[in-house]
Amino acid sequence: TFFPLDLPWATLIGSDSFLPFLSALAFLFLIVAGRHSGMARQRLLYALSGLCAGVAFQVRESGTILLAAVVIALVVERWKAETLAGILMGLGSMLSGFVAPILMEMLYYDLTTGSPWTRFSVLSDLAAEHNAPVRGWPTSLSYYPLAMIGVDLGGLAWYGWTFSAFMLANLVGIT
Repeated sequence: TFFPLDLPWATLIGSDSFLPFLSALAFLFLIVAGRHSGMARQRLLYALSGLCAGVAFQVRESGTILLAAVVIALVVERWKAETLAGILMGLGSMLSGFVAPILMEMLYYDLTTGSPWTRFSVLSDLAAEHNAPVRGWPTSLSYYPLAMIGVDLGGLAWYGWTFSAFMLANLVGIT
C-alpha cells in the first residue's frame, strides 16, 4: 500500500480505490524505466509514471503526494547511475506525464463552460459556502500536502507523522 489508510479499506470499493492501483502503476513504471538502457523507452516509462500520478490527482487531490513520492524515488534510484542531465530528463518526462490529464480536464472545462478553471472555482465556492478557511479545507490544494508533513489542520498532525514514516519506509525499501 502507498497511503496509510489503504490497508484497512482494502476490502471496500469506492472512489478512492483507484489511488492504490495508480500508485502501484506509477512505481512499477518507475522501476521498469530504471532497468531499461534505451533513452526513448525510459522517457516513455517516466511519462507513464507521471501520467498515473496525474490521474491519481484527478481522482482525489491527495494524489499530489504520489507525485512527490515518485519524484523522490526517481532521484534516489537514478542518483547512483545517472548524470544530472539524465535525472532532469526523467523529471521532465514525469512532470509532462503528470500535467497531461490536468491539461485535458482544463481543455474540457474550457470547451464546455468557457473557463478552464471551473474545477477550482467550484471548490473555492464550496469552501466559501461552508465558511471554511481555504488553507485548512479539504478542497484546497495545499490541504493534503500540509497535513501529510504534520501541519495540524484540525487534529491531523498524527496522521501526517504516520504518513512521513510510510514515506521513509518506501524510500528505504527502494534503495
